Amino acid sequence: MMTPLHALRLLYVESQMACANEVLAYLQPICASIEHAATTDQAQASFRLNPHDIVLFSFDVQGSTPVLTCLQAIRDCSAETPIIIIASSMQCSGLFEAMEAGFERFVSKPIDLARLEQRLQKKAHNLLLNRETDRARHLLSEYLKALESSVILSKTDPRGIITYANDAFVEISGYAKEELLGRAHNIIRHPDTSAELFVELWRTIKSGQIWKGIITNRAKDGSSYTVESTIIPILDPSGGIVEFLGIRHDITSMATHTVRLQDVVRENELIAIKRSKEVMARLYTDANTGIPNAQALQRDISYFDNGTLFLLDVNNFNIFNKLHGFLFGDQLLSAIGLHLSHLLRDSEKLYKLSADRFVILAKQYDEEYINYLCNQIFAYFDNTELFVDTIETPVSFSIGVAQITHERDSIIDAEFALDVTKRFGKRFKIIYNKDAEEFMQERESIDWLNRTRKFIYKDMIVPYYQPIVEVSTRRIYKYEALARVIEGDEVIAPYRFLGAAKRLGLLTSITKSMINKTFEQFSGTEIHFSINITERDIMDGYLVEFIKQKAERYHINPRRLTFEVLENLTLSEEGEVVAKTIGLIKDYGCNIAIDDFGSEHSNFGRILSLQSDYLKIDGVFVRDCDTDGEKQKIIDAIVQLARRLGIKTIAEYVSSEAIFETVKALVVDYAQGYLFGQPEPFQSNGTPFFTHPESSHP
Repeated sequence: MMTPLHALRLLYVESQMACANEVLAYLQPICASIEHAATTDQAQASFRLNPHDIVLFSFDVQGSTPVLTCLQAIRDCSAETPIIIIASSMQCSGLFEAMEAGFERFVSKPIDLARLEQRLQKKAHNLLLNRETDRARHLLSEYLKALESSVILSKTDPRGIITYANDAFVEISGYAKEELLGRAHNIIRHPDTSAELFVELWRTIKSGQIWKGIITNRAKDGSSYTVESTIIPILDPSGGIVEFLGIRHDITSMATHTVRLQDVVRENELIAIKRSKEVMARLYTDANTGIPNAQALQRDISYFDNGTLFLLDVNNFNIFNKLHGFLFGDQLLSAIGLHLSHLLRDSEKLYKLSADRFVILAKQYDEEYINYLCNQIFAYFDNTELFVDTIETPVSFSIGVAQITHERDSIIDAEFALDVTKRFGKRFKIIYNKDAEEFMQERESIDWLNRTRKFIYKDMIVPYYQPIVEVSTRRIYKYEALARVIEGDEVIAPYRFLGAAKRLGLLTSITKSMINKTFEQFSGTEIHFSINITERDIMDGYLVEFIKQKAERYHINPRRLTFEVLENLTLSEEGEVVAKTIGLIKDYGCNIAIDDFGSEHSNFGRILSLQSDYLKIDGVFVRDCDTDGEKQKIIDAIVQLARRLGIKTIAEYVSSEAIFETVKALVVDYAQGYLFGQPEPFQSNGTPFFTHPESSHP
């Protein structure tokens, strides 16, 4: 899903590498590029070489250049570039100096990544909006320049006082610009021009209408000149008159040629109207589709207060781009916009946002109407053949719906609803309701992102241990280290925070913490134990050296170590990298176990290439296997396969004597489950619960 941040380049200045790695991992997938500078000198050099769109600047960054000097140098290079300062509460004096220097955007440490993303998205949205506005203003300036060089221009306030006169006006009237500004426009009124003409002129323009006609004026030297005039009222959004714009052409030499003059009047009227429309179209219209754009949406949304905002996302649009190219995608969006425009009523207004999104504003808000319009859209595109370059393209939408209110940002609410919608599949709509279960779940999900970031940042991940016994003797063979978090009196299981850690890109931080703490606790013992690792750990390339460093530091014999990987790792697209890394771990002397075996569609060739030492039979087959003959057959097949491959088997979730006797009869080598012990923490009181596998029984 494309957001404004995907179009921008960030510079992140941070000396603390742990913090930097966390922020970089979070931001890299959601922005065009992010460059990291570890010192003020690197930051200054990087920005001078290639100015960035947004700067994140840690106030405690190191370097020979003082922080405020570096910040000022960046601002000198580009005053428009937003600079967000990251600082802790311990840096008050320095922050006061920064505020006095005009730096007012701050983010506190520790960084709340979700809130940082919100601020960056909002800043990116405003930055892109400002750029589009600047571009429109530049085009408007160019049009005015063209008008300046070809016509006589003047502006007056609603009372007729001259506020602007171009050089052509000064030249033809004979007055200096200083003599014109601030004077009533009748300074050039010719006494022979009838009063009725001006009465009619003022009546027309005060009603908001354009007046056109031919007027003879008197210059400062008393001479006469004739102009073909168009007087245009400039209106504000509510219809009030701001000022009057006068566009004139000198037709003195043609004053007697009435027919020609009438043609010129019509021609210039059309030119003026056309140019005005072009300027407004460029400012408030999407260039590709010709539909009102995001700026127009911001301008108009207040007129739809208490109405409905529909946010439409074209399903699988990125696939169309990949299959047929971006030009095809632009043509498809134009076709979609055209069909949506024809589908809507006069009371509903369509807007085109960035990427593949459209917005519909409506003044009505009730569930019956919302269901009606969404079903109309779904049904219309289900039964309409869209052809682009003779290619038939099926189109469907996911729709997020929110009520328009000045108390909340309706677009954000609709985004929220759209995210929930996509969980239910394509061609679906959801109405935002902050009290609905799915939105409460989403808020809880966001809360777990923040809590998980805190768990990792404050090093709250701790290992718990569960014994694995040898089936033939019931002796404890080794222990599996399992991640837990202790928060107050609560022991938090990994299913609550591992998903959030994956979304944050911090799974490797959990693995590193588990390896470090487990190695430290088992230092000086001969106990065998196992630790879980993920595909991310393998793909990041740090794992092998990290294991070696920690093993040497804590004097851990690698032959006592087993690393457990999930079965789906055998299906990874990066099979060569996985096999190479596992091979290096094996070469170091460690064992490999494939966890949850049987729960996925395994690549048996890959299993062989991983040279695994253990297969852990998934608990779904072990639970109730004492009474389920089909499960017994599956376990027996896995055991027979493992034996032929020279691999030991471990049955998980052994919770009763009956299940234990069943897996024992099926000749499983080892067993693990609540029958032998629940996961428990390391005992630090000098009486460890651990039992050496060769000397003790559970």
